Amino acid sequence: MTKFGDVQKKSGDLLSREYFFDKKFKLTSKASNGVKFTTEGCLAPKSASGSLSASFGTSLKGLTVDKLAVTTAGRFKGEASLSDALPGTKLVIKGEDGGGKNPSGKLDVQYTKDALRVDTSLDFTDGPTVHTAATYGYKQYLVGAELKYNTMLDDKGSPAVEDYNAVLGYTQADVSASVKTANKAQVFKFA
Repeated sequence: MTKFGDVQKKSGDLLSREYFFDKKFKLTSKASNGVKFTTEGCLAPKSASGSLSASFGTSLKGLTVDKLAVTTAGRFKGEASLSDALPGTKLVIKGEDGGGKNPSGKLDVQYTKDALRVDTSLDFTDGPTVHTAATYGYKQYLVGAELKYNTMLDDKGSPAVEDYNAVLGYTQADVSASVKTANKAQVFKFA
C-alpha cells in the first residue's frame, strides 16, 4: 500500500527535483558477526561531509538496530525498529544529538493490513507533535488523509492543528493520476 507522502513522489521528482553534481562516495561492508558498516562521503564545491554508521540485528525477535552513526559535523544518530510487535505493525525510534544543533527524537508506528496503511509519528522535541496519515486502496483507486497536531507542551502557546490534507488517486499499469491537497487543504496539486 502506498504511503500518503509517496502518492505523487514519482512525478514530483521527475518534474521538480534539483540535480546536483557533488562527488559522493559510499562503501558498505559486512562483518562475520552480521554487523553492516557503511562509510559515506560527499565533496561539494564549498564543503565536505561524511559519516560512519553501523546496523545489526539483536537476539530479540524482530528488533533491529538500523543505524548507529557519527558524522563529520559531530552529530550522533541512532535508529532502531521492532517488526511485528503487533500483527502488521512496525515501531521505529529515531534520535539525534550533538554538532551544535538541538537534539531530536521520534517514534514512528507503521500499520499495514491488506489495502490499508496508517503511519503515525510522534516528534518528542517539537511540541510534542503528532503526525498521522492513512491511505486505503480499492482496485485502481486510492484515498487518503493526513493530520498534524502540535500539543505545544514545550511552549507557552496553545495546542493546534498545524496541517491537514487529503489525496485521491487512480492507477493502472501505465498511467496514474492523483489530486492532493497541501497547506491545510488550501492548495491543490495534480499529478
